[in-house]
Amino acid sequence: MSVTWVRLRARQWALLPGALVALGCATDPDGVASVAVTPSTLSFATIHAPAETITVTVTGTNGRIRTDIPVTWTFWESSGDPIATSRVIVIQRAANSANRWTVRPFGEPGVSFYYANAGGQRTPPLSAAVWAGPR
Repeated sequence: MSVTWVRLRARQWALLPGALVALGCATDPDGVASVAVTPSTLSFATIHAPAETITVTVTGTNGRIRTDIPVTWTFWESSGDPIATSRVIVIQRAANSANRWTVRPFGEPGVSFYYANAGGQRTPPLSAAVWAGPR
């Protein structure tokens, strides 16, 4: 039986007749050391305020900035229970950017708490407040 070895992204694969078998898989050899968001607090004067831009920085265990790690968001409101989406803000990836996101007010005035998740790490709790009118 012949075996062909293939190495793809730090994984070694054995190509056996009729099967592709992963050997010694490491999900991410570089790993993620930390995730940070700047700024950490947002305040919108009204529900009609323009969007703000935030930057998510994912740092690998080797100290380098990583833009290849997917970022997800978790929201919750004052009750402390996670919710599927924020009823106060909306976060969307900025066009043509690996690490910039736009945050805009949504729904009705209030406060949302959120954190960014990447590679098994997350930011400390962040907050965004939307006020009913000029402050």
